Formats: sequence, C-alpha cells, structure tokens
Amino acid sequence: MAKVRMVHVPYKGGAASATDLIGGQIQVGFNTMPVAAPHIRAGKLKLLAVTEERRSSAFPDAPTVAEAGVPGYAMPVWYGLMAPAGTPREAIALLNREIERVLKDPEVRERFATLGVAPIGGAPVISTTGTKSLRGSNGIFEKSETLTASGPLAPMSSV
Repeated sequence: MAKVRMVHVPYKGGAASATDLIGGQIQVGFNTMPVAAPHIRAGKLKLLAVTEERRSSAFPDAPTVAEAGVPGYAMPVWYGLMAPAGTPREAIALLNREIERVLKDPEVRERFATLGVAPIGGAPVISTTGTKSLRGSNGIFEKSETLTASGPLAPMSSV
C-alpha cells in the first residue's frame, strides 16, 4: 500500500523481535501492544503508529497507520481461546461462561487497558470442518482442522 521496501525477518514471538529492535539488530517492527507497551513507556521503543482503525486508548497521541499517511490501512490483532477439535460443547460452554465472568472484572479490564487491549468476549464459535475463516468484529481468524475456536477474547492494537 505504501510501497515501502523492507526485508521480513520472521520471529517465533513478539518478545524476541522487541529485544532485537531495542538492541538495534532490526530497525523497525510490528508487534502487539502487550509486548511493546512496557518498552514504549520505558522509552526503549518509539511508537510510530497503531495498526487498528482507531487510536489506542493506552497511547491516544499515537496516530493510526492510516492517519500517518497510508489511507485505508488497518490490520487489527485478534485474540481467541482455542480448544482441540472434538472438545465437548459443555466444556466449551463452561469455559466461555467463566471467561465472560472474568472479563467483566474491573481489575482485569484495567490490566488489559494498561496493555492496550480492549476485551470484548462473546459467544463460542464452534466449527468442526476443514479450514474456515471466522470473522469477528475486529478481524479474521484462520482455523485449522485440529482446533475449535471458542470465542474472541481481546482484539487489540499492534505497533
């Protein structure tokens, strides 16, 4: 979209890429708010923009990528809880009820907010056939044959 040329360096996780970014082994990176937020607050990383359609409540002064000059860009991060295919529906329903209860706890919501995460919860999404795209309010999740998605937990901004 922006016609910027970069070399993609694959990492096994956000912590490793943040460490290399802080250490100067890479010059720019995309990461999730829970990984990046502490380093941004400590002044070790500079937040250039968030990839969501809206600004982050944790860093309201940071523009979105679209606001920073790439109109139409939005790449939200979506988290979900998964269980193996074939997990009894009763077990998924119990997990979902408990997760919904926990996500309503003010302390939990505050902790998520400090990480730039907005928990939304929701009803379980159960599928048992092949690869499907599950569309949530904030993104698309690719499901393999071996996993059952049990509902979105926390879409969030990435940096």
